[in-house]
Amino acid sequence: MAATDTGIAVARTENQPYHTVRSVGKEDQTLGSTASEGFIQNWWRQGMEGGAKAHYDGIVAFSQTDFTADLKKISVPTLVMHGDDDQIVPYADSAPLSAKLLKNGTLKTYNVFPHGMP
Repeated sequence: MAATDTGIAVARTENQPYHTVRSVGKEDQTLGSTASEGFIQNWWRQGMEGGAKAHYDGIVAFSQTDFTADLKKISVPTLVMHGDDDQIVPYADSAPLSAKLLKNGTLKTYNVFPHGMP
């Protein structure tokens, strides 16, 4: 199992896909997400295409900007799609709220899909 500084670890056995695991106290809890080797390599590729500073600035901008006023201005029909196992942008804090703020928004939730849905 490979641990990360975020408290999320990735475990893999010889014939099993990767499983996302979050450390919870003294025991680990499997979150149900799985990713193929190709999916993991694609995320790695995307991460290597940009600079660390650019990635960091993008995360800061999206995590600290309030888009409420912008969402309220959108009047065209808008589909909001989100996986409920997203570990990057928590579902409960984003998708339902976004769909509600849109004048003509529809929320489509994908069960156990992670960030960057397949």
